Amino acid sequence: MGLALGHVRLAIVDLSPNGAQPFHGEEGSIHAVVNGELYDADRIRADLIREAGYVFKGRSDCEIVVALYKQHGISFLRHLRGEFALCLYDSRAKCFVAARDRYGIKPLFWTFLKGRLLVASEAKAFLPLGWKPKWDVKCLMDDGWRHDQRTPFEGVNKVRMPEGL
Repeated sequence: MGLALGHVRLAIVDLSPNGAQPFHGEEGSIHAVVNGELYDADRIRADLIREAGYVFKGRSDCEIVVALYKQHGISFLRHLRGEFALCLYDSRAKCFVAARDRYGIKPLFWTFLKGRLLVASEAKAFLPLGWKPKWDVKCLMDDGWRHDQRTPFEGVNKVRMPEGL
């Protein structure tokens, strides 16, 4: 399985090269990109250092994603608060996770193109990969882009949280 993770960095926390993404676990099998801000990252970081002896490379709030996944597995998402969209890949477990914050402040879009799953925090990120946007007129007419997983573009969907969360 081929996988590529890309990220255009807006550096606010940790301006050093250690804050550059994607983030990688020290064993080289866990990789993550995160768009947004994770709240209470300093407390979570301190807990992971104290409880698991985790060694962080930098000071980015987003670096906690890999550490939380290593500590809690797929339930790491329960420990995240903030405005974020993320992708994480564990090559040993063959596990890919794409998630966004509970309120959709940072959106996350997906589509299939030429047999490949594409995921991005903006639909325009699909353009350099060969995506040709086409209006989804039905979605626009029935306001589907506001009420369900559809977007104004045919074949592009947004990640939504399950009801009741």
